[in-house]
Amino acid sequence: MATLAYQLAKYARSLSFSDLPSEIVQYAKNELLDTLGVALAASDRDPARITRKVITALGGTPEATVIGSGDRLPAASAALINGVMVRYLDCNDTFLGARSFGHFSDVTSAALAVGERQQSTGRDVITALIIGYEIQAAFCNAASFRPTPIHAATHGAISSPFVAGHLLGLTEEQMANALGLAASCNVVLQTWLTTTGDMPMIKAFGYPWAAHGGVMAALLAQEGLTGPTTTLEFILKRFRIRVDGSIVPDKKNFAAKPRTLIKVYTAQAFTQVAIEGVLGLCKTHGIVPDDIESVVIHGCSEMVTGIQAGKGAYIPTTKEAADHSTPYVVAMALLEGDVTPLQFTNDRWKDPRVRAMVQRIRCVQDDEYERRFREKLWLSARMVITTKAGKVYAITLDNPKGHPLNPLTYEEIVGKFHRMASPCLSATQRRTVVELVNSLDSLPNLDPLMKALQLERSAG
Repeated sequence: MATLAYQLAKYARSLSFSDLPSEIVQYAKNELLDTLGVALAASDRDPARITRKVITALGGTPEATVIGSGDRLPAASAALINGVMVRYLDCNDTFLGARSFGHFSDVTSAALAVGERQQSTGRDVITALIIGYEIQAAFCNAASFRPTPIHAATHGAISSPFVAGHLLGLTEEQMANALGLAASCNVVLQTWLTTTGDMPMIKAFGYPWAAHGGVMAALLAQEGLTGPTTTLEFILKRFRIRVDGSIVPDKKNFAAKPRTLIKVYTAQAFTQVAIEGVLGLCKTHGIVPDDIESVVIHGCSEMVTGIQAGKGAYIPTTKEAADHSTPYVVAMALLEGDVTPLQFTNDRWKDPRVRAMVQRIRCVQDDEYERRFREKLWLSARMVITTKAGKVYAITLDNPKGHPLNPLTYEEIVGKFHRMASPCLSATQRRTVVELVNSLDSLPNLDPLMKALQLERSAG
């Protein structure tokens, strides 16, 4: 029987744009627009700035465009920088797989960079994106890295060789070798997922580095470099990863769309329901921050334990720790009425007023909400606010806006893009990007889209 690498290569080689139903094509466009918005919003943040400075200085053949700056670099370099932008704010999508979770948006930088390099059509890029989404979805539905030292960012090393390989026109053998090279050399470890409140910037770097490795592996395989084509079997066996079902996508059954969550708020996926809940309570009952005595969040373990609500979550010292802290993001929602990129600027977590509100928030695991999550992937929570006057207000929510069972409309996705990109692009530019993404399947290449993503201050 062919190895998993060859089975995945066969899938990636065989899928064509004509295989994609219209709703899957629109899904890819929606995902792309959302991803571009969060990338633009992060274009001036430290991880993106540092990566851009170092990688741009290395130079190289101008093959692909860096979002925002407009710099032209080798495809693998552009994929790395753009990937850091996509990942940094933690406002990109989340796939709620049956066994584990992923972020399809993280393959976008590889698809754009290689697609631009190859002058691929918009249809080819859409197909490559779906290949990346579906390979991740199949793995997340059948297996999980979570019990192991391996981080889910390793999905980048598994999916991006096939995204790049499809656009490069690699043979099945070349794709299988590319996977062997990428997965063998770019396994991402769970070293930064700590409960001490000091999560480092690497959170924005792990997946982009793995995707960068996938692009490099595809380019090297194209020239004849070989890798072990049994790498996935080795990883699954060595780390005793249980597989329920197939990690190879079914060409006739698109698994990604029904389980994709697109975030409304700039925060970790499982905190979205708590943010929506407290904002709703405050709006309905006219609660203002100075009224609040205490807040209790009842939810599943993913929201109210560990990184999200352990000791470190109450004293975050970095942006990366803050956006994964349920107490912090709920406190910001209560104090400022929203959770956007602005709530993570100027070290807000050090503000005495913010710290005081964080300490009023308690997180409690609820067995029923845990069951709903494990059995149905529902995000359920109960939020209880007690005021200093002794009044108690509560709300129970199932599946916040953006959850696959409560999805954003196309108009809401466009609205989010405008909000995220408005500090970077003019209204005219933003409308142009929306139009180009929506007509991606008719574009002969990516040149107009990548040009439209260049900041006006960089254009001159």
